[in-house]
Amino acid sequence: MFIQVALNLPVEELFTYRVTGRESHKPEVGKRAIVPFGPSNRLQTGIIVSVSTSPPEGNFEIKEVFDIPDPYPLFTETLFRLAEFVSRRYCSSLGEALFRFLPGAFIVEEKVRVSPLKPQKPLTPKEEELHTLISSFSSPVSVSFLRRKFGGSSLNAYLKRLVEKGAARLNTQLKPGGPPKEKWVRYLKEGKCGPKGRELLNLLKKHGELPLKHLTYFGFSRGVIENLRQKGLIQITEKESLLPPPPPSLSPRGTTELTQEQKAVLESLFKYRGIHLLSGVTCSGKMEVYLHAARRAVDSGNSVLILVPELLLTPELQSRIESLFGTNYALYHGGLTPAQRASVWLKALKGEVPLIVGTRIAVALPMKNLGLIVLDEEQDPSYKEQQKPYYHARTVAVKRSELEKVPLLLVSATPSVESYYRAKRGEFLFHFLPSRVTRIPPPKVELVDLKKERKRVGIFSEKLLSALERAVNSGGQALLFINRRGYSHKIICPNCGYTLNCKKCGVPVTYHKEKKCFICHLCGTRYKLIFRCIKCGQRLEFTGYGTERVTQELKLLYPNWKIERFDLDTVKTYKDANRLIKLAVEGKIDVIVGTSIAVKGHNLPNLTFLGILIADQLTGPPDYMGAERAYQAIVQAIGRVGRFKPGYAVVQAFNPDFYPIKYAVTGQFHTFYEEELSYRKLFNYPPYTLGAVIEVEVPETQKSKLKELYAAMKKLPSQEVSKPLPLPNGKTYSIFIKLKSDTLLPKIKQLLSRFKVTYKIDVEPIKIP
Repeated sequence: MFIQVALNLPVEELFTYRVTGRESHKPEVGKRAIVPFGPSNRLQTGIIVSVSTSPPEGNFEIKEVFDIPDPYPLFTETLFRLAEFVSRRYCSSLGEALFRFLPGAFIVEEKVRVSPLKPQKPLTPKEEELHTLISSFSSPVSVSFLRRKFGGSSLNAYLKRLVEKGAARLNTQLKPGGPPKEKWVRYLKEGKCGPKGRELLNLLKKHGELPLKHLTYFGFSRGVIENLRQKGLIQITEKESLLPPPPPSLSPRGTTELTQEQKAVLESLFKYRGIHLLSGVTCSGKMEVYLHAARRAVDSGNSVLILVPELLLTPELQSRIESLFGTNYALYHGGLTPAQRASVWLKALKGEVPLIVGTRIAVALPMKNLGLIVLDEEQDPSYKEQQKPYYHARTVAVKRSELEKVPLLLVSATPSVESYYRAKRGEFLFHFLPSRVTRIPPPKVELVDLKKERKRVGIFSEKLLSALERAVNSGGQALLFINRRGYSHKIICPNCGYTLNCKKCGVPVTYHKEKKCFICHLCGTRYKLIFRCIKCGQRLEFTGYGTERVTQELKLLYPNWKIERFDLDTVKTYKDANRLIKLAVEGKIDVIVGTSIAVKGHNLPNLTFLGILIADQLTGPPDYMGAERAYQAIVQAIGRVGRFKPGYAVVQAFNPDFYPIKYAVTGQFHTFYEEELSYRKLFNYPPYTLGAVIEVEVPETQKSKLKELYAAMKKLPSQEVSKPLPLPNGKTYSIFIKLKSDTLLPKIKQLLSRFKVTYKIDVEPIKIP
């Protein structure tokens, strides 16, 4: 018997292996296969793609499978088809797609260590140097450590010579993959034993089986347990240790009765098993709709997958879920350990949990009897993966809905332009909730022109600070929104114009006063703090505002107020978010200064004032998506205020007539999307085309190759190609392509491979370099 295996490698081909019958389990599509690979036959984890009784055509060596460790497949047939779609759409291999979703704990690792021996033949000086290094350790040393100490490129050759000359021995250790295992003790039969053994037997007879750690906790020694095992009265087995339910959230909220508009959406969701887009004004009860839909699906015996942008921002969602499901659900996100993710994967596969809430990596969880997929805040850029394959979870969820024929509900008060366009065309069923579920009217919003309005101090206008003071002095709570972290984001020399940029990325660094350093917000690199220009020696100017500077200036203005910062510097974990939100809910914070994570999905009952300090900044990078980003950020922020008490908002801008700012402030939902679509159509931007960014690395000596590549790309049909633009690192060039469909992507990939350049293809990018 023969199997074809997909490995986690950037190659299109599958690899054939012979099944000997000595493996732990029979081969089956979707199971793991541990196989030798390459000249060194180092063991790799692969996924079985096909099983055959006859060998493939061709004259090549077929190696034997080392083991098939799983009793059941980890991937269903549907997930295989989904992974094939991801590999085609996002220009990766099938193996890369499968292993992007599979938890790392399932990957078996082979670690090689080296032990010194007495040389049997004379060594060269370099071989002697390596032998001395290995001998300096009291235990076998890892090859990876030697590679760092001795040099990577030549190490393998020298190790091979040492082994041939009898001067070293290679020891291979296999680290099994999978979720953590736990020992359980099972009752078998009665027998002679002491009083403590009798007590243990009676306990096991009552329960049938208990975890070993529970028995030792209750006072049964290992000696007593081992004695009963040797007599054949009990049996000790290993089981997968599945992840316990999530810890309780903030106080669970009770369920609410749906309005007639909400009920209409709910009924439509189960009549039409396609893709739905649910939008509406903020506070219109969109979350209640999909949670009631989830409850109905689970009551019908199906499972539900809810995707959210960032799990550390969902204590409100968790509280609502607990009111409907108790703790009978699981969380799945990047903050879990690999073993914990493997545990949730198996729970989903076996149908042991009806509801899973996760981030983008959960989009391919093997849910048993899947009945509903929900994508909350579907416009959020967090759904875009930043490692190969660079998939977009929204697109993958749409494909999964089509493959499994289950309804997908996309939810957003400010949907992506792409989703709005597809709903307009009839590809998605569009629902809009026009009214708030509470009797509180929408907040009054005032737009302030920073070019004309008098500023009391710094970036704070007189109108903004007056409204802020009224809100706090009357017992309310305020949120000031500025979408920049740190203290200052412009460090410039006033004499020679030198700006402080990241050496790796070429973008300006940000001054973090509390951390006493400069940080690149693109790659995270930190730089030592300097105050004088490295070119002319003049004192540098620190301009621009971030959350840190806003907080400091507010504390100087209002020393008696309780002011907290809510950004990625202060909120790193789910626990951090819960703590700050709990303080805000309890009224122990007067003013929150935050970035975008402060305006997503929170219900703060005391929040009566919002100040957006610089609305123009919300466009982000200068690309065609800037207006969309600004509109969404402003509407989302305004939606946080006045949910339980009448609210007021001040939006400051240097260009208040810019259409996304104007329409967001005045609540003109359809007007914004129609105008934005008209601009996109005029310049043939997505959603009228499929966008892709290609980054090509070309050395200075091969610039002619870049010109040839660009000319070859322009000859491909049904697309537009921008001229290559140099990126800040000086050796990488960015090319933006507008495609009529994704069918052209394989040809582009082949073209890049033919020119033998290092490249990256990012389909559906969220920003253009």
